[in-house]
Amino acid sequence: MNLVGISYNFNFFTKNNFIKADSDSIYKLMPFITDGFMPTTGDEIGEEGERYKVIRVQKENDDINISITFAKKAILVQITKDKEIDNVRLMGLVSSIFLKLSETLGDIKGDRAACIANVIIENDQETEEKIYRKFFSDEPSYFEWAVRKASKFVIDGEQSNCVLAVNKGLGTKQNNGTGNISQIEVIVVYCDNNTIAENNTPRFEVNNISIFNELLKKTKAELDKIIGV
Repeated sequence: MNLVGISYNFNFFTKNNFIKADSDSIYKLMPFITDGFMPTTGDEIGEEGERYKVIRVQKENDDINISITFAKKAILVQITKDKEIDNVRLMGLVSSIFLKLSETLGDIKGDRAACIANVIIENDQETEEKIYRKFFSDEPSYFEWAVRKASKFVIDGEQSNCVLAVNKGLGTKQNNGTGNISQIEVIVVYCDNNTIAENNTPRFEVNNISIFNELLKKTKAELDKIIGV
């Protein structure tokens, strides 16, 4: 199995945008900037289609890309690599980020938390057959296919959702040596474990990431069932 790339998102949902896309925010983000993060701005599309600016900080840490987006009602942490990242290293990075968030924002609270993984695998016959037979009973002769399933579970006392989607299709791959981009056949595995939206009581603390640790364990277990990551 050839892993093209993998990303993990740790989303901390809040009632407000504590870091707005303005000049004052640069001073608030000094704990990140002094650690090598570069601030940029981006666009976010709201629920009714409205666009507004958000601020983002990003850096390369060895072979890992880390970005933090301060969305309107969430802080979105994304960690991306072209190889799998073990739980200890992942949670070490998450812990460091949320420590800086605590220094920047104080003891804010969130009302939801999510851990989302996106895994892109370059397809080959053995990999496809292994994954395909977990969901289908006929022969894997299709050039595209997709499956999605969702379930509920309880983790760390929290009612939560698990959404798993697996798709076979075409993707792009960049050659690190030449920079050329080519189209390849890939299988994409998406896993989203999140606390339910119905419970919107602010209760998750930015200086306590235990919920992310539990959600990550669940996410890795679901990935392991599909691809043995």
